[in-house]
Amino acid sequence: MATHWAPTPLPSRCSAARSRPPITKYWRTAGLCRCCATGGRIGIVNHHTTVDAASRSRSDIAAAACYLAYHNRQFTDPVLRGNYPDEILAMPGVAEDVISDGDLEVISAPLDFYGVSFYHPTVIAAAHGNVSVPFTLEEMPGVPLSDSGWPVRPASLTRLLADLTAEYPSLPPLYVAANGCAYTDVENPGSGPDTGAGPAADVDRIAYLDGHLAAVADAVAGGCDVLGYFYSTLLDCWEWTDGFTRNFGLIRVDPETLDRHPRASFHHYRELISRHRECR
Repeated sequence: MATHWAPTPLPSRCSAARSRPPITKYWRTAGLCRCCATGGRIGIVNHHTTVDAASRSRSDIAAAACYLAYHNRQFTDPVLRGNYPDEILAMPGVAEDVISDGDLEVISAPLDFYGVSFYHPTVIAAAHGNVSVPFTLEEMPGVPLSDSGWPVRPASLTRLLADLTAEYPSLPPLYVAANGCAYTDVENPGSGPDTGAGPAADVDRIAYLDGHLAAVADAVAGGCDVLGYFYSTLLDCWEWTDGFTRNFGLIRVDPETLDRHPRASFHHYRELISRHRECR
């Protein structure tokens, strides 16, 4: 059966006023697809993070709740509950008529699957004196970082999947639709065109991949209905404002020649998939 993926707006750049039109248009299009297609599955993918307060202070806890609504719930609540979070509707600059009649009925139409894009957890503190953006992102102590500066904590993915399952009774089967990390290649000593030596085994990316696959397995063991996992990405590509300076791919792409060279993580992942198929 075919599975149809469609992009959704980035939470970090959207307010309720910006998120409503794309989601509404998506579901109107999805409705047409259901009428025209047979045997396919239609769902949506949203970017998620776990959110923790930087301290036990009331201000940090309130800021974390605000960020959770901003980053996660302004997308999950209308799709899976049929309403927007009060925290979002109360934000400065949100027009009273941001939600049109009939929008929520369209947005909360049944899903065949729900896709989760997850890369790292988030720690939030209050931004005192900032009325329009009342939170700030803090470092997560004691956790290793990828080359993007993102904390690597696979257990956060387990927590996220479990939280979604517990929070939304109407949640359909899940996919981890995007999960990955950026690390710089470390060349083997003496590597070069005449030596035949290539990049050293990218142990950090392999550890990230193994850790997050184990996190998905833990979520499934805990009762989450997860149908699949997709690493992001297969190839190095243009990474938003980072351009070609961040390498997420299982396959290295030379930015000058566009030549492709599978990394050790590519071979590791291929073997892992092969072993999994043999055990099924």
